Amino acid sequence: MSKEFQKINIEQDLPRFNIKETHWDFIFTCFEPLENVTGGIGKYIKLLIASLACDNKKLLVLTRALNKNFNFPKGVQPIFVDERPINRHLSFVGDEHDHFSFYCHLAFRALSRSGHSFGIVEFSDYGVEGFYPLRAVAAGSYSFEKTIVRLHSPEMMLINDNGGSHFNLSTFLRDRIDREVSVYEDVDVIVYGGEAMRERILSLTSNYTKIDTEKLQKCHHPLDISSFESYSSNASKILDEKLAKAIDSSVTITLSGRIEHRKGQVLFFLNLLDDPQITEFIVRHRIVFVFCGQNVMTSGKDLLLFQKLRDRIKKACLEEHFVFLGKLNSDELTNVLSCSDEFIFPSVFENYPNALLETLPFSRPTLISKHGCMEEITTGFKDIFVFDPNCVDENLVLDFLHATLAKKGLSDESESTNRLGILSSRQKQMCDWYFNMSDIHKTKEPAVELSSDLTVGFIVPVFQNYSFLSETLVSCIASMKQGDKIVVVDDGSDPANADAIKSICRKHGVEYLSLDRNSGPLAARIAGARNCNTDLIQFCDSDDILEPSGIFLCRTAFQKDRSLGALCGVMACFGTEAHLWVPRNGHIWTGLHDNFSHSGAMFNRAQFLEAFSAEPPNVEVNEDWLANLILIASGCKFRMTPEITYHYRRFPQSRSSVNSHHFFSVQKTMVEKTWRSLNFFDQATASRIRLMHEFTENNTHEQLKLARKKPHKIMVDLILFRVLTALSELTGILPQRRISKFKRSAAKRDPDR
Repeated sequence: MSKEFQKINIEQDLPRFNIKETHWDFIFTCFEPLENVTGGIGKYIKLLIASLACDNKKLLVLTRALNKNFNFPKGVQPIFVDERPINRHLSFVGDEHDHFSFYCHLAFRALSRSGHSFGIVEFSDYGVEGFYPLRAVAAGSYSFEKTIVRLHSPEMMLINDNGGSHFNLSTFLRDRIDREVSVYEDVDVIVYGGEAMRERILSLTSNYTKIDTEKLQKCHHPLDISSFESYSSNASKILDEKLAKAIDSSVTITLSGRIEHRKGQVLFFLNLLDDPQITEFIVRHRIVFVFCGQNVMTSGKDLLLFQKLRDRIKKACLEEHFVFLGKLNSDELTNVLSCSDEFIFPSVFENYPNALLETLPFSRPTLISKHGCMEEITTGFKDIFVFDPNCVDENLVLDFLHATLAKKGLSDESESTNRLGILSSRQKQMCDWYFNMSDIHKTKEPAVELSSDLTVGFIVPVFQNYSFLSETLVSCIASMKQGDKIVVVDDGSDPANADAIKSICRKHGVEYLSLDRNSGPLAARIAGARNCNTDLIQFCDSDDILEPSGIFLCRTAFQKDRSLGALCGVMACFGTEAHLWVPRNGHIWTGLHDNFSHSGAMFNRAQFLEAFSAEPPNVEVNEDWLANLILIASGCKFRMTPEITYHYRRFPQSRSSVNSHHFFSVQKTMVEKTWRSLNFFDQATASRIRLMHEFTENNTHEQLKLARKKPHKIMVDLILFRVLTALSELTGILPQRRISKFKRSAAKRDPDR
C-alpha cells in the first residue's frame, strides 16, 4: 500500500488511561457540571454515585474536564473524556452533547482494549449520550452486561413543552430525535421515576418507533436524605441584602428552577395577574414572589413573552412583589429556600424534578402542576395543592395563599418526620434496584463471543482510472472470510484501460465483470450485486480502501440483528484531507436534507436488489446518496456504527469535487425518485413523513396522486396543515390556537392509517 495510506492508523484516535484493569460494576455518563448544581442531571448523577459508592462496588463516571475539581466519593473513578480530543475533525457528529457521546465511545473502546470490562452502564437521555456507545455495542466493538437510559428531559418532550411543534423542526433537531429514538431501541432498560413519564414517553415515541414496553422499569430518583437535618439547622444569612429586606416582613413564595417556557412561570403569572382579586390580595398581604433560576427566555417569542410579563407586573404596580435572583449556587439556594413560606411549581410537564425534591425537607405549603410526576412524588404529604397551569383556578390559588398566612413562621416537625420516612423508603428502594441488578448480572455466565457465518460480496466499480485498484483489492482480500467473493465491475472503460484492469484482477485472483457501456457507479454496483451469491454486499470505490477490522464488526452487526438492511461505518479521509466523516442512521426526514451515509456501506443483498429491481436512476453526482434514500424509502433498516470501516482518498479531481455544482438539481431528482419508492406500510418511514413538509413542497399534483390508498390521511394532514398555516400567516383569520389544535389531532393519528 502507498506510504500516504500507511499513515492512517485507527488506533491513533484512542485515548490512553493509566487505570488498573478493572471490572466496573456501575458506569455512568454525565455531560453536565457536578459542582454547585441545584437541579437537573448533574444533581441526579451527584446524588446517585454518592448513594451507590461502597467498598464492594466499582464505579466509573465518564464526564467532562469541567468536573475535574469535583470531589468524587471514595471508590468512584472519573474519566474526563474530552481531556484528550482526537487529532482529526469529526464531520456530522452534532453539537457538543453529541461529541461527548462519541468521546464516551472512544473511552469505552480504549478501556476494553486494555482489559477493562463493564457491568451496568447508565446513560442520560439528555444529549443522547448513549447513541455512539450503543451503536458500537450493536456491532460487537465491546460489550456491556446491561444498559440503562434514565428518562430526564427527552428532546422530543422538550420541543413540545417549550412551545415547539414536531411538524416544523430544523434538520438538527430531527437528527437529535433520531439519535434519541435509536437509544431507546438499542438500550436494554428504560428507567422512569413516575408513571406520568412512562405514559408520556410511550405517547411521544409512537410517532417514530414502537418501544418494547418490557424495557420500561420504574425506579425512584436519588435523594439527599441528609438535607432534612442540614437544612433545618441552617442559620446562615441571605447573601443578598436587598432580598433580605424585601422578604423580612412579607410572605415569601419561591419559584425554583430555570425560567423557561416549559417551567410555566411566565404563563402562570400572565393568567394570574388578570384577576384583580389576586393582585389586590398580593398587595394587601405583602406577598413577594422570588424566582431562583437562570432566565433562558432571552430570544424570539420567549423573550416577547417574558417582556409581556414584565409589562404586566409594571402595569399592576407590583415591581416590589417580584424578585428575580437569577442562577444561584447550592448554598445560596438553600438560604433562599429556608426563608420561604411557600413554593410554586407551575410546569407545563415535569418529570422527577430535583428542584421540587430540594424543597421537600422544609415542609412548607406547595402548589404543584398536575401535569407530570410531581403529584405522585408528593403522595402522602400534607399542604400540597394541585392545579392545572393551563387553566388556572383562582379560588384554588387563594386557598393556597391563605394556607401560607395561617402557617407563616410555624414549623411542622411531625410533617417533616413523615416526609423523611417516605423519602427514606424510596431511597432504599432505589439503591436496592441498582444493587440487585448488579448482583444478578455479576453471577451470569460470561457472554460468548459472537462470530458471523454470513458471507460478503465485495463489489468494486471502476471506470477508466485504475491507478489505485491494486491497493483497493488488497484491502478487500484482507477483509475476506471463507465463502466471500470479490467482483470488479468495469463500467465500460476503453479497451486499453479494460485490459489493464483485467490484468490487475488476474494478479489478485478476483472476478472481473465488464459492462457494455458506461452507465454510472450505481448501475455498476447493482450489476455486481446480481453477480454475487452472498448474504451481504460491501461496496468500495476503486480508489478507496476498506478497514478489515471494521468490516468484521459490520458482519457481526448483521448476525446480531437479522432485520438490518444496511450498515455504514465511519469514513476516514486521507490524501488532501484528514478528517473523520461520521454517518448517521438513515431516516427519510433527515436524509433528504443531508447525506447520511457514504459509498462504502454494507447491505443485505436481497433487500438491495429488491429495491433496485427496475432501471436504476442515473445522476451526475451523489448517486450513493440517492440509492440510500431509495432504500430507506422502501422500508430498509439503515443504521450506522462508530467504527472506521472505510478510508476515502480525497483529491481535487475526484468525481464529487468536479461535479459539486450539480448538487441542487440532483437533490430535486432525489425527492422525485424517493417519492416513487415510499413504503407507507413501514411505520418508521410513514410516521416521519407525516411530520414533514418536503414532499408536498417539492412534488407536483400528479406525483401526489401516486400515494397509495392506505396513507391518504397522511397526505390530508400534510396538505391541510400547509393551507391552514398559510392562511393564518397571511390573513390572520385563523387563531393560532386552532393551528395548535390541528397539529395535536394530526399528531395523534395512527401512523399505519
